[in-house]
Amino acid sequence: AQQVAEGLRSGGWPVALLPEDWAAARAGGQVVVGSRAAAFAPLPTLAGAVVLDGHDRALREQAAPTWWAPEVLAQQAKEAAVPWLATSPCPTAGLLDLGPLSIPPRAVERAGWPAVEVVDLARADPREGLVSGTLVRWCRWAHGEPGRRVVVVLNRLGEARRVRCARCRALQRCEDCASPLQGPGPGAPAVLSCPTCGAERPLVCAACGTTRLRQEQPGAAR
Repeated sequence: AQQVAEGLRSGGWPVALLPEDWAAARAGGQVVVGSRAAAFAPLPTLAGAVVLDGHDRALREQAAPTWWAPEVLAQQAKEAAVPWLATSPCPTAGLLDLGPLSIPPRAVERAGWPAVEVVDLARADPREGLVSGTLVRWCRWAHGEPGRRVVVVLNRLGEARRVRCARCRALQRCEDCASPLQGPGPGAPAVLSCPTCGAERPLVCAACGTTRLRQEQPGAAR
């Protein structure tokens, strides 16, 4: 609420930020900004209402009597015959019951969100490691665009999951269920184990027989 109030004030709008400016809101002539309780602001007249992030659970009062800020403002706007709007990237069924859904043009909507690309490293060239060609391409693109940033989320948990032969590059798989095997953890027996069916086998490559195995694709713990 503080950031919204500051943005409106920088644009020359008179703003009453609740609960500090309760008296100014009662006097009128102000854009009232606040959290959930702002739905009951003591306005002499209501010109319109806007709910930001209408899907947010914080807008619903849990204590008795329970109430929901978007519903309260929608009713007030209806009684005052003024427009009201609730914004949300994922409107709930409750919001859709309060009024018609308005969707901006696809180009406008797309421009407001970052580009998201999912890269399955299990299908990527293992020689690239965690720095896939896709990541390099995005970083080069961002480097040439002032103000652009690249956020990389490595969606893995735990210790290193996969084991590959250092000589023939064969991914070690379970002989029973074909799932990728994982190497031994700290203090665990020196064997390859299957996280799917629990089968175990010695630290030997099934393709070439060497014992030169290495763990790759580390998880968050690494």
